[in-house]
Amino acid sequence: MRTSSLAPARRLLLASLLAAAASACAGIRAADARDAYLSSALASYDYPGACIDVWPAVLRLLSARGYSLVGPDRAVAGEPPQGSFAQAMSAGFQTRGTPDGTLTVGTNWNEHWTRYVATGTPAGAGACRVGFTRIWQASNDPATQNSAPDWEMGLGLLEATDPAAAARIESGAPKAK
Repeated sequence: MRTSSLAPARRLLLASLLAAAASACAGIRAADARDAYLSSALASYDYPGACIDVWPAVLRLLSARGYSLVGPDRAVAGEPPQGSFAQAMSAGFQTRGTPDGTLTVGTNWNEHWTRYVATGTPAGAGACRVGFTRIWQASNDPATQNSAPDWEMGLGLLEATDPAAAARIESGAPKAK
């Protein structure tokens, strides 16, 4: 009976594929652990000041990350004015407030069919909690929209407004592989 010289090569290939799969699973677990940690840490973080005081930093962060704003919010973030036709056709919306002090803004779609909705909610006297929801489409079909909280964007806001607090939170986060 003749032994194939391919048998050791096949075993090596299989071992390599299994090792790669195990590494990918570990990377996914690490990313999930990081997301869970940031979710917990940032969902309970109270920015000092009323939401209206924190809001310019929210608008500047969204704009700096490539998500264009609508209406007067553009000026706050340093974006050029938007024409009335472009504003009317926009998927985003300018900041909306409620009587309790909650603020919400929606960005336009970017070139990757992603946009954000940010919400600032009063958290007691002189504090605001801010959350970012990432909305994306797998195609140009609006029926395929997905959404999820984006804690990395929240960490970006914290880095812009309180670098020391961001560093404390980041240092405790599991490292993504």
